Amino acid sequence: MIESYVDFVYLANGGMPVAVAPLDSPEEKNCYRGRGRINFDEETILYVTDLLKKAEDFLNEGEISKSINEYKNVCKMYEEVNDYPIASYFYEKCLKISKQEKNAEGEAESYMGLGLCEEGEHNIAKAQEYYETALEKALDKNLHAIDKVISEQLIRVYEKLAIDNEGEGDYTRALEYYDKCLNASKRALNTRKEAECYLKLGMTYEKTKELEKSVEALEMYADICKKTGDQDGYSLALKELAERNRQLGNMEASKKCLNELKEVQLTSKEKALESKAEASLKLGMLEFQNKNLQNSVMYFEKEFFEMAKELKDQKLINIGRVNTGIAKGLNKLDLYKDIIKNNYQAFLSWKFKRNPNATKK
Repeated sequence: MIESYVDFVYLANGGMPVAVAPLDSPEEKNCYRGRGRINFDEETILYVTDLLKKAEDFLNEGEISKSINEYKNVCKMYEEVNDYPIASYFYEKCLKISKQEKNAEGEAESYMGLGLCEEGEHNIAKAQEYYETALEKALDKNLHAIDKVISEQLIRVYEKLAIDNEGEGDYTRALEYYDKCLNASKRALNTRKEAECYLKLGMTYEKTKELEKSVEALEMYADICKKTGDQDGYSLALKELAERNRQLGNMEASKKCLNELKEVQLTSKEKALESKAEASLKLGMLEFQNKNLQNSVMYFEKEFFEMAKELKDQKLINIGRVNTGIAKGLNKLDLYKDIIKNNYQAFLSWKFKRNPNATKK
C-alpha cells in the first residue's frame, strides 16, 4: 500500500512520481506542469486510488496480468492528456513487473507503451528503439496479435524517418526506412500501406538512378492496386512504369503500359479522358523518337488532339497542333527524300508535266 500511496500523492499534486525525488522539491514537483492536467475532483481521486490500490494488491497476490492492466489504465489516463512522462513512469512499472515475472506479453506491451510515449514527445529515434524491442519480444514468443499492433506503430515511425531523410536528400537512408516500413506493413497485414511503400520505393529508386529496382517496386504497386480495385493507383503505376521503361530503353514495355493505361476506368470521366490523352501523347512521342512518323501522326491527331478538344483545354489543344504539324511535316519530308533518292526520274517527269515551260527559261 505504501508505493500506491506515494504514487497517488505525486499524481494529485501534479508532479512526477520518481522515487528518488524529494516531495518538497519544487523543480521535480513542477517540471511537467504546462501539459494537460487531470482534474482531481472527488470522482477522479476515488478512481485513481482504486486503480493504484488494485494494481499493488494484484501484484502482491501474484496476479501479474491483472496488476499490469491496472497500471496500464493509469497510463492511458495520462496519454489522453499528452502527459507522456507520467505515462512512461507507469509503463516502466509494468516493464519492471513483467521482467521480474518473466511475462513476455507484458514486456512487449510495456516496451510498446514506452515507444508511444517517446513518440508523443517527438523522440522518434527512441520510439523506434522501444518499438523494435517490443517487436523482438513479441516475435520471440510468437505473440502474433501483439506483433501486428506493434508493427502498426513501426509503420508510422519508419514512414516519418523515411520522409525526413528523403527531404534531406539522403535517399539511401530513405530507402532503408521505406523497406522497413514495407516489412512492417506486411506483418501488420496492412495492404494499403504495403502498396504505398512499394510506390515510395519505386519513386525513390528513380532518384538514385536504380531504374530496374524502381520497375520491380512499381510492378508490385501495380499488382496490389489491380487486386484491390484501386484504379487511380493502378493508373499512376502504369504512368510511372511507362516512363521508367522508356528511361531504360524498353520501348515496347513502355508502349504496352501506355496502351493499358488508356483502358483503365477511372472514377471520374474527366480524369479518365485526361489520362487517355496523356497516354496518347506519350505514345505519339515514343513513335516519333522511333521514326515511326505515320503512327506518331495517328496518336497526335486522331487520339490526343481529339481528346484535348473534348476536354476544352487550350494548352493541350496547342500541344496537339504543334506535335501533329511537326510529325506530318517530317513524314512528308521523308516521303520527298525517298522519291528523290529512289525515283528521281519519275519525280522530274511529274514536275515537268506540272510546268512544261520550266525548261524554256
